[in-house]
Amino acid sequence: MECDGMPDRDDAIGSLRFSTACLPASQREAAIHDAWTRLVRMRVVGALGGDDRFDMRLLRLPGVSLGLLRGSPVQIVRTRTLAAENRDDLVFCIAFDAPVRVRHGVFEHIFRPGDAHVWIADDEVRCEVPTSYSALLVALERTPELSAAADPRRIMRRGGISSAAPALSLLSAYGRSLLCDFERIAPDDAQRHAAHLQDLASMTLRSTSDRRVTDRHTPRTNRLAVLKNDVQAHLGQSDLSAELVAARHGISSRYLRALFAREGSTFRDYLLESRLLHVHRQLCDPAMSQVSIATLAYDAGFGDLSYFNRAFRRRFGMTPSDARRTCAMPAARPFAR
Repeated sequence: MECDGMPDRDDAIGSLRFSTACLPASQREAAIHDAWTRLVRMRVVGALGGDDRFDMRLLRLPGVSLGLLRGSPVQIVRTRTLAAENRDDLVFCIAFDAPVRVRHGVFEHIFRPGDAHVWIADDEVRCEVPTSYSALLVALERTPELSAAADPRRIMRRGGISSAAPALSLLSAYGRSLLCDFERIAPDDAQRHAAHLQDLASMTLRSTSDRRVTDRHTPRTNRLAVLKNDVQAHLGQSDLSAELVAARHGISSRYLRALFAREGSTFRDYLLESRLLHVHRQLCDPAMSQVSIATLAYDAGFGDLSYFNRAFRRRFGMTPSDARRTCAMPAARPFAR
């Protein structure tokens, strides 16, 4: 695979296109592994089915790298070794048409299509995309302004950046327009484009951090963590409510809801998200393959199968049966614990 189109100097302009479409089917899997490792510094640890399709367009500007990726289902990881080889750039990843399951340290979340997850390039991270996808990667040198805008690890703990964020839409649209028209970028304009991307990224982070969240070591956030642990321990309780959890901890339900609101969430949303994630993990667990989907839903606290099916499809972009089939494909596994 040729990579001569990508410059070595950080202040240079360079572009690169790669596609498996021109390769024989027997060579595609190896080429995909090589492309992810050499160009994105991530290792493929499991294909989730599909036709071994992968297309990539990369653009490097001064202090900024952009990538537009399209491919079949995949599971990738930035290992400790690969992470150590990277600078501490800030990376935005936006999958436009597929859910993405991300594990970042002890954090795990499934991002809706269009949402952004953000991490530092020298961090370990695992991603699983269970369907065909298209995604935008934006890696930016961490300037003082960008570093001061927000803590990306805190953003990840809060569930990333919503597709509804206006600044994220601007960043995404501008990045894609540059990638689709990079042949027309004059060298003299490269610095201006890079600066604009830095400004949009800072705007996106600042707009996210405007939703005030207390530091994780403060008493209120410690209390919220205890409440969340209680929810996780009682997911199977179909009548679980804010009132029941609050009563167990000697606080009012109003105060409990205020704790969740400070995080930009609600008790109801957190409970639903936790139950859906629990069922999704069960569907991907080979040991649970003979357990009916209805049983898994009821055991997670869902009392209405119709509601469960609607919520699951809305959350993951597929039915529970589709999720189980996807996870059962060769080499498809949930993230290792």
